Amino acid sequence: MKNSNWESVKVTTTDGMEGVKIIKYIKPISAQRIIGMNIFKDLFTSFSDVFGGYSDTYQKSFKLINIEVIDQIKREAYNIGANCVVGLRIDNDEISGKQKSMIMVTANGTAVIANIPEDRKEIISKHKVKMLSDKDMKLKLRIKEMISNSKLEDSKFDNQDWEFIIENEVMELAPFMLDVFLFNTHDKIKRNTDQINNEDKQIVTLFTRMDKNIAISILYDRLILAINIVILDRLQKLIVKMGFIDYSRIHKMLKHNNFNVQKAGLLLISHDKHLYETSDIARLSEAVKIILGSFPDRVKFKLSKKFPLTKQKEIWLCSCGNPNDLKKNRCEECFCDRKGFESNEQTPSRTIEILNSKIEILNETLSKE
Repeated sequence: MKNSNWESVKVTTTDGMEGVKIIKYIKPISAQRIIGMNIFKDLFTSFSDVFGGYSDTYQKSFKLINIEVIDQIKREAYNIGANCVVGLRIDNDEISGKQKSMIMVTANGTAVIANIPEDRKEIISKHKVKMLSDKDMKLKLRIKEMISNSKLEDSKFDNQDWEFIIENEVMELAPFMLDVFLFNTHDKIKRNTDQINNEDKQIVTLFTRMDKNIAISILYDRLILAINIVILDRLQKLIVKMGFIDYSRIHKMLKHNNFNVQKAGLLLISHDKHLYETSDIARLSEAVKIILGSFPDRVKFKLSKKFPLTKQKEIWLCSCGNPNDLKKNRCEECFCDRKGFESNEQTPSRTIEILNSKIEILNETLSKE
């Protein structure tokens, strides 16, 4: 019998676990992730001013990549009915060719079915003496003060505060820092482009270190409540940059009563996830159905009264109020089509084409026995 979900699959680098009996060895499994070397070059350029060196960024970036490939091998084990992977080994190999260099991160292990007791927990002594150093006390006091200051109307955090929050992973301040970034970017006062770009990278760093579900919740909730198109666009780009494509939340966006939120949903659903699962076929198919029913024509048809002495002519009235001839597919005033999309915007029909192509590919690759 399979586990409740792939996340419950246990992984160990040893051949077994204490107190756990292996019932059946299924088969060796592996998972790969290929990364272009430029990603590390970009990271070094982006974060050297924040952390004062390259090693910290490099190690943490590799840690995130290793987590992804471990999650992938857990999915592989889950899909074949295993509840544990033993003998896990992660290798990093450089691949070069055609003047390009990449790194392939590979996780190997053996998928097994193990008898894991429900009550297998770490026992902690009730009499263990807990201590806190003066350094940790100062750190916690500063964090407590910053959280209190964030609730004040005139609160301002400088670049050193940003660095402190990221370095110490003060996740309680993530929503506040996100709002500061969004409103600073939207501020009409001219700001240094490098400063804005640096804050963008800092926000991405902070949120990618958070619990993924919490980060996604904060970002999508802010997106739904965005007060203008500029902030909505910034949030959408952050979500894509972080790879937080969540189909369930995007489905809600596509059904939203705010047309701009719906359009943002079209763009997000078109972007690629880091990893696809068989269940994504159904989620993408559901998105197609939602799109087909959520984007009707936003125009009214009526008879023109412009020439009362001649035969009345049927026209369509754009949402901007401009009357247009039936032969025209776009408004002559605002240049939007009958569904309300400008010529440079992604339309529902184009989105459906993209999703159907992905569904076809997933069916060909993931649905095979």
